Amino acid sequence: MSVTVVRDVEGQNGASATTWGPGNNGMATVTATQAGNMPAIVVCFSGSNGNVINTVADNKSNSWAKAKSVNPGASKLACEIWYVDPATAIAGITTVTVTFSVTATADGRFFEASGIANAPHDSTGGAVNNGSSTTPTVTGGTLAQADEWVLACCGYATTGTITLDTSHGWTNDAKTINSGTNKTDQQVSYQETAATTALTHAPTLGTTGNWVEVMAAFKVAGGVVVNSNMLMAI
Repeated sequence: MSVTVVRDVEGQNGASATTWGPGNNGMATVTATQAGNMPAIVVCFSGSNGNVINTVADNKSNSWAKAKSVNPGASKLACEIWYVDPATAIAGITTVTVTFSVTATADGRFFEASGIANAPHDSTGGAVNNGSSTTPTVTGGTLAQADEWVLACCGYATTGTITLDTSHGWTNDAKTINSGTNKTDQQVSYQETAATTALTHAPTLGTTGNWVEVMAAFKVAGGVVVNSNMLMAI
């Protein structure tokens, strides 16, 4: 089965707050999600003082789970990917609210994808990285099955440009610009795979700055899971 990205909605927060959502310049109201699809959200935010996302909630009281997170501390940037299992997702999501452990500026994107498997998270396929340079990059792990849907995000703190990664098969969203103090911009990419080969996400920044990269992989319905116990060297 192939994946269809039903929703890909940008939102940003131009002011410091402990929540990111409706009424706080966060995610705009989205068209109601459908049963059987996977909602997901990618949020980059100021990560000083060990800041993390405490909760993600929506107007249908779905159970959101964290797929991957990076909070390097020193770079004062953080980024997390959260999702709802399609097996339990309640249709009709129109608003999403993120709550942080401390005040943050943030921006993010909301996705709704069809064709994703139940219990979709591939815990070995994702990865995180951080640094300060013009070359943010992250390489995930070997995927559990050939057909997966992978989200990758670069969060960065610079007013310079970003050149999208066009070398690794990604569909690239334009960068999200946060106009707040200590702003954190982000650029999100996604792709459906046809092999278990680990993926790399590597955009380029126009000026040196702190950055974080996060990647999370989700199994596509009908895909064949690779059983590592059956592999052998010849």
